[in-house]
Amino acid sequence: MAKDPYNIVITGVGGQGNVMASRVLSNMLVRKGFKVTIGETFGMSQRGGSVMSHIRVSSASVWSPQIPKGGADLIVAIEPIEAIRVL
Repeated sequence: MAKDPYNIVITGVGGQGNVMASRVLSNMLVRKGFKVTIGETFGMSQRGGSVMSHIRVSSASVWSPQIPKGGADLIVAIEPIEAIRVL
């Protein structure tokens, strides 16, 4: 891995499958031998509100679930407006 930890943010609104996407991606990474930490914020997800998942991937150690501000290496936005909010 080029960077350790590698920080991924998946963002969208409630009902789009954001949490499921973060779980599937994390499970795949764990099966490949990486240490993965997930942190999720749901907000008003039942009403189409913002949902964000922080995924931190490391080859050697476990990190805190919260990615520091400006520290995302990859942003996956299921909803375009949420991409702007994260940026």
